[in-house]
Formats: sequence, structure tokens, C-alpha cells
Amino acid sequence: MTVFRRLASILTLALYVAGSPGAVFAADNSAAEFKKLAELDFAGVQKRADAGQENAKLELATRYVAGKDVAKDDRKAIEIITALADRNAQATYLMGSAYANGVGVEKSDAKAVEWFRRSAEKGNVNGQYWLGNMMAIGRAGGPADAKAAKPWFEKAAQQGDPGSQYALALIFGNGLAGDPPSWEKAVPLLKKAAEKRESAAAMVLGMLYTNGTGVKKNPDEAAKWFRHSISIDRNAQSQVNLTRLITDGLVKRLPGDPLLDLSPEALGISADVSAKN
Repeated sequence: MTVFRRLASILTLALYVAGSPGAVFAADNSAAEFKKLAELDFAGVQKRADAGQENAKLELATRYVAGKDVAKDDRKAIEIITALADRNAQATYLMGSAYANGVGVEKSDAKAVEWFRRSAEKGNVNGQYWLGNMMAIGRAGGPADAKAAKPWFEKAAQQGDPGSQYALALIFGNGLAGDPPSWEKAVPLLKKAAEKRESAAAMVLGMLYTNGTGVKKNPDEAAKWFRHSISIDRNAQSQVNLTRLITDGLVKRLPGDPLLDLSPEALGISADVSAKN
């Protein structure tokens, strides 16, 4: 069972947690107000921004960056965010995002981390997550440092952020912050993240139940989580793993389940590597 035997190496490749700094520039669409603003046309958002609504101004900024309903204008977005950054934690976070990506400003990890930290210290969940992320992937002025990142992921996870819950699970499971590895401690966090549609967390849960790592081995439970992961974003690894469970006769195939070609050639595995596994 080649795919499953690589469990430890797959998970220890992290911490790449729920995206990359290149995808960070956005308003906080987890908040109900921003969701409502996102549904308005540009004129509707502009009207609210002109009336002084700060969240509407932030929505305008994200639209200028995306070129949504308006000509793309990164500098205009930065003007809006800069005016709010000293008093609005989400704007502070977006300044960090701008520097992390070089959106309307010269790209600078140092300045990105500075702004993410200011936002995180104000309690902004996005700032907390991305400060932890920058530390974890080695973009905070030093090598990758899961131990330094852990407190920030914990703060964001306590606010219900699924990416941070997933990141903490990887830290606990792999012992990346200096503590003994504990997948038992990781499993509840993975379930919370997966239930909030964090596809990678659902995929990892499926692998743990397949192997009996941190949980009792349970192919049906593994298949449940692989299916959940696939339902979120057609997760490729989950499709391979679910196919393996089906073809090995461990679970029954349900309508809609993938049935992939798992030959070494199809998976891009050399014959020598496949034979060793």
C-alpha cells in the first residue's frame, strides 16, 4: 500500500498550511458583514464607503486589487488601506498582505511580518494565522520555526480558524515544536478544521484512520473523511487514497466515488520505488 506507507513523509513536508502568502490578499470574508458587502455591486459598496463605513472601504480595496467591477488599481487599494491601518486591525492585516505579495508596494517579508504582528496583537485572526504561517515557512527573518509559530496558531485556532487548527495538528502530530509527537492530540484539531471544510485536514484524518495512527484503525471512517475532502475541492490525494481502500477490498465503492488507475506509471512512481513499497 504505497500511498499509505508514505504517511509520515507526506505530513512532515508541512508546514504549508492552507494556502500561501500569494493568496492572502482579501477582505475577511468569514465575517457576515463582509459577505454581505461582497454581494453588492461596486456602486453599492462605494456608496457605503463614501458614508464612512470602514468595512466597505476595505471591500473597495480588495476589489481594486482583484479588478472586480472596476479597473484593477493596486495603488488605489493601498491608499485606502493605509488610511485605515493604524486604527483597523483588518486593514493592518491587509497591509501585511500587500507587502507579502508586493501588491501596490515593493515586496518585503520584513514589513509584511511587522504588519501581520501589529494586526495579530490587536486580536485579528488573519494576522495571527499569517504571522504564524510566515514563521512556520521561514519568511519571518530566520529559518522555519514551528515553535515560534505555535502560539500564534493557537490564538487563531481559539477563534475557530480552520487553517490554524490544521497547522497546530501538524505541529502536535509531528512534534515540530519540541514536544513529543502526538497524533492523539492532533486528531480533535483535525476534525474541527475538516468540519469547517479544510480539505487537507480531512485528507490527513483519512490517512490516520487508514493506518491506525493516533486513532483505532477504521477503513470506513477513513473513507468517510476522504470523501469529505473530495467533496470540498476534489482533493487529488484523497481520491488516490479512497481508490486504494476500494481496490484493496477494505470498503465498498459508493456512487460518485472515484476509481483511479493506481498503476505505478499512472501515479508517476518508478517500478523500483513501487517494488520497495
